[in-house]
Amino acid sequence: MTAMRQRRPDLQFPLAASQPSTSTPKPVPGTYGPPVLGRVFDTLGFLYFSGWEQFFLNKQRKYQSSVFRANMFLKMTVALDHCAISHLFQSEHLVQDYGFGWAAPPRALVGDVTPSIFEAGSAHDQPKALYLQLLHTRASSLLPVFNRLTDEFIGRWVAEGKIGFRDELEDFSASLLFEWFLGERPNPGDVRLVYTNIFTQLFVGITRLIPWSNYSRSVAAYGRILSFVKNTKAFPEIVALARGHGLTDQDALAKQITFLLGMNSFLGIQALTKAVAGELSLRPELRDSLRREMEAAMGASRSLSSLAALGAMPMLDKTLREILRLHPPVTFVFGRATQDLNLESESGTFILAKGELLMGVLPVAQKNESVFPQPEQFDPGRFENPVASQHLIWPRGLHEAQVTSHDRTCPGKDYAIIIAKLFCCAGWTGKWKRRPSGRGRGSFPMWAPRLAP
Repeated sequence: MTAMRQRRPDLQFPLAASQPSTSTPKPVPGTYGPPVLGRVFDTLGFLYFSGWEQFFLNKQRKYQSSVFRANMFLKMTVALDHCAISHLFQSEHLVQDYGFGWAAPPRALVGDVTPSIFEAGSAHDQPKALYLQLLHTRASSLLPVFNRLTDEFIGRWVAEGKIGFRDELEDFSASLLFEWFLGERPNPGDVRLVYTNIFTQLFVGITRLIPWSNYSRSVAAYGRILSFVKNTKAFPEIVALARGHGLTDQDALAKQITFLLGMNSFLGIQALTKAVAGELSLRPELRDSLRREMEAAMGASRSLSSLAALGAMPMLDKTLREILRLHPPVTFVFGRATQDLNLESESGTFILAKGELLMGVLPVAQKNESVFPQPEQFDPGRFENPVASQHLIWPRGLHEAQVTSHDRTCPGKDYAIIIAKLFCCAGWTGKWKRRPSGRGRGSFPMWAPRLAP
């Protein structure tokens, strides 16, 4: 997962069409390379020699196809276009492995309970149905919780006159999500420690023996977060709701909720808020236009008393769509074929054999020049054409689609957009009284106008 990416002017994939091909099924182009060396070359190319974006661009040019074989970390078939990737949104014959391809969380950091996101069938659908119900029951409390948290965090930032781009936005995201769902929050430092490192823990067999290692500290922090979740006043309510979905193991439920809030929610929201802050800090004219739109929608109070006012901000909506197009919180999505499949794509129909791993690259698909003209240009106006939104697939599904318990689309995608809109509006309520300077790893280029007297 990545929040902000350096955009490359040469990263364009001028594919023939945005519709699936009806050609006769054919083998996937490319090879995995020679034993051992094939994996070494592709992995080094992906990580170091060319960078991951250029790596895919080189492969696409070499095979003249948006679908091809690759062997970085694992043998896989790579899909770069919306049509091919859409098979991963909802297919009973493409199941999720434990982890995301080569990135798998250590079992100790999930409580030795497989998170539902990595499951299939009822083990996936029942917890997701619970998550959707929880989101629905928590909807009315989102705005007051958000306002309370922004008062707290912005008040501190203003008092100190500075803000750490990484640390503060991560702390804000963790605090918001836990307090919204559970009415309380753990130490956000524990959340950051565990989940910003959960997919990059290496040599665990060694680091688990070192008390001060990142892994050992993460295991201890995970234990504190899990204990916190179990002891919140909201957890008995969640237990009762879970029974209605056939989930009766309270210990396993607490571990699922912990992963939901820590990995699914926290990592996505902190990435999105960073992307929003970064893009708006670069665009003063857009900020002025958004400010005028927000002032008109919020009225004299310059604050939101209802989420309904967000519907009167079409420019903000298009701006966030463009940010999500260029900076999807999730980069790669995976599925393993449980039977031989015909994989339709814009480059033809390919044979995906049983047992093969399919990887979809969302940022590349959202820069398809046949759908998004001048894809490297930041242009919210492109979403005035409804066709553009029909190819916005950042949540592992369509941006505007209704989420169900059976699909693979992010259950909280609509609430993530609301949070991003509230995050933007917070800069226009008079709470920002000065421009904070940077602190920590990367300064925070504040975009908010000085509205307060």
